Amino acid sequence: MYQVANSFVTIAVIVSLVLIIAISLQKPSLQQKVMQTLAFCILLMSCGYYLSLHADSLQTAISALKLRYLGMAPLYALFVGIYLIICKIKVKKKYVMMFLAYKIICMLLILTFDQHSLYYKNISLKMEKGIPILVRSYGIVHSIYTIEMLLCFIVTIVITIKHYRHGSKKVIERTKMFILLAATIIPFISYCVHLFANPPLDPTPLGILISSFIFFFLVLRYNLCNVKDAARNYVFESLYNAHVVVDENYMFEEANTLAQKILPELSQVSSGKKIDEVSQTVADIFYRRRTKILEHDQRLYQPICQILKSNNQVKGYMASLIDVTDQQTYLRLLENYQKDLERDVVKQKSQIEKMQQQIIISFANIAENRDGTTGKHIKRTSAYVQLITRELLRIHAYPEVLDNKYAEFTYLSAPLHDIGKVMIPDGILCKPGRLTMEEFEVIKTHTTLGGKILEETLAAIEGDSYLEVANQVAVYHHERWDGTGYPKGLSNVDIPLCARIMAVADVFDALVSERPYKKSYSMEAAFQIISSSRGTHFDPIVVDAFLSIRSQIETAYENINELTDEQDFTIVL
Repeated sequence: MYQVANSFVTIAVIVSLVLIIAISLQKPSLQQKVMQTLAFCILLMSCGYYLSLHADSLQTAISALKLRYLGMAPLYALFVGIYLIICKIKVKKKYVMMFLAYKIICMLLILTFDQHSLYYKNISLKMEKGIPILVRSYGIVHSIYTIEMLLCFIVTIVITIKHYRHGSKKVIERTKMFILLAATIIPFISYCVHLFANPPLDPTPLGILISSFIFFFLVLRYNLCNVKDAARNYVFESLYNAHVVVDENYMFEEANTLAQKILPELSQVSSGKKIDEVSQTVADIFYRRRTKILEHDQRLYQPICQILKSNNQVKGYMASLIDVTDQQTYLRLLENYQKDLERDVVKQKSQIEKMQQQIIISFANIAENRDGTTGKHIKRTSAYVQLITRELLRIHAYPEVLDNKYAEFTYLSAPLHDIGKVMIPDGILCKPGRLTMEEFEVIKTHTTLGGKILEETLAAIEGDSYLEVANQVAVYHHERWDGTGYPKGLSNVDIPLCARIMAVADVFDALVSERPYKKSYSMEAAFQIISSSRGTHFDPIVVDAFLSIRSQIETAYENINELTDEQDFTIVL
């Protein structure tokens, strides 16, 4: 009997070592880790049985028994754990932690059974057929330990029945369920035989060894060491972007290698810790407090958060750092190109506008030179219009009409106010003496003729708004506030504002300029005439604005007169 028992435990030690090596060669997974722990426990237990067969004293037998318990105490819990993993059943972490705390306390009481009477009330050694046997009477902790094994057995039976009734083929086939059930029943039955039949040799190690072989067979035969999990882990680690996963309570689960490189604090923690305590940066992503792009190793990452659901229930969350370096580089290039393009457009537009203004001024000079005036009249009147318009903007006059764009169009239209004179015969336009009534009527037509010329020539140069203002300046700048002007006899605000401004500028410059048919007035006299015509010839508000900037008007007059005909004079609004 002794030789049989010795051979059996020796084989058990060798088999458990082979089992450890075989399991270590499997692909890493949660099942593999649990199976390795299980095989190691079997090795400890087998070594304990081997030593107990060679015990020659009570103290040696107790030491051997403690070694057996060190391996056997967690075995049934490990069996249930493997069962739950294979059947894809998740248990809340708090329950796992509570059970783990219980097992630690229980194991401490078991491993110190020679120091108290809670597990064994009495223990002694006797020899029976050459085999040393411990004679024991059990205490309350042993009863709790037995109840625990019974509960583990009941749990596996309940899970088996539940999965069998629901035909859960997606998790494990029914044939595998019976094999799995056998792996759970055999060690429990062997322990019950030892407990109640008390045979010479304890059959528990044999039952546990057989059960381990069954689990190992399931792993090898049906790939239950979860190739899917291995593939998932491989894909998760190989992803181009960084990912961090938490459960529904924001407890940290895992992070792939890239996430650990970007946020090194993730590599220092294990699962089951609140994400706020792991990484504040990641916590901000999960709580939608951070959306700014992160930078790491000259790469840019856009943080996003996704909800992980199963059967419409939230199971967790995944924070991802999406590599947007290439997109951001492209956007910067596109933005720079857009800015360069806008600068080119502005530059070309400015060049075109200057060209258009020069064409307009040159066009206006044709008309002005025909009646004996010079290009300085165009520059002076344009300067007066610009100064008057700027003052009206400052005092917020006529806000329903006057804005910066309208002011710009009025200033640009000023040189064309007398363009219609190109259509007047030289004999009338250049006559040195006083005109007859008939000749004056012909002169008056330069307003309507100017409007027609602008409609035909400027439509392609500027937009409709500018053409409208230019047309109004040309046609209505000889209208009077009291309605006695021409060509239509408009009065008051019926006269377009641009024409009312042009009227003051044009008359003032005519007064201070010498013409073939008259001498120039002094500045004082000219300002007096404009002031006295307030409310009759001119718009009172425009006149008030004009008189309030008298010093600027006089300065503009002097500066322009000092210019050569080729030089430009501009005032920026």
